[in-house]
Amino acid sequence: AKEQWAVENGKPAGTPVTEADITEYILGGYSALTCPAGGTYTINPLGTASRCSVHNAAGHPTAAVKQPVLEEPVPVARITGRETAKPPFSIDRHGVVLPYAADHAALPLIQGLDLDLTPGPLEDADVQTALEIIDRCTRSDYLRNYIKIESLDLMNADFIDMKLVDDIRVRMPRTELKDRLQKLATVLRISSSQNRKVKEVDLTRESAKVPVTYR
Repeated sequence: AKEQWAVENGKPAGTPVTEADITEYILGGYSALTCPAGGTYTINPLGTASRCSVHNAAGHPTAAVKQPVLEEPVPVARITGRETAKPPFSIDRHGVVLPYAADHAALPLIQGLDLDLTPGPLEDADVQTALEIIDRCTRSDYLRNYIKIESLDLMNADFIDMKLVDDIRVRMPRTELKDRLQKLATVLRISSSQNRKVKEVDLTRESAKVPVTYR
């Protein structure tokens, strides 16, 4: 427990260690440590073994150490590169490309990349922007209710071509995502309340009134 705490917090040898420092690394907490002979444990600084007052022997107290929980990759989108004829890969919110899986077919598709994709971390600014758009629309109840993304095409250098359900096309800039997505959701909300079917929305223009084309 001491070593794990030291590694995660960057502590050097000789650093004093308290019960509060390591209790979360011990199953049941530090108070769960008991000596069969009724002794008490002394933690000691880093680099010095813990000791028991009865057994007086070097050795760490016996207890189950809580292991770090590794986050399972959760796909948030599909993604295609140059080889569009192949089934798309999946990608998680950290930008890690995952193998194709048929049950991910309902996820938004990120496309228009001039890259050969392979499973593993993908360092690409455009992809990170697309993932941020998806993440914002997933985490916000307001955005999620109105912005239902089918695909994001990154081919155009001036904007991201977003396709929403009901064949709504959106020109999305790569900056000021929070503000632009709020505007988009508001446009869609008002249009829905007026029973108007949106065809295209242009969020690239710097104007108070968002250009909207209706069907």
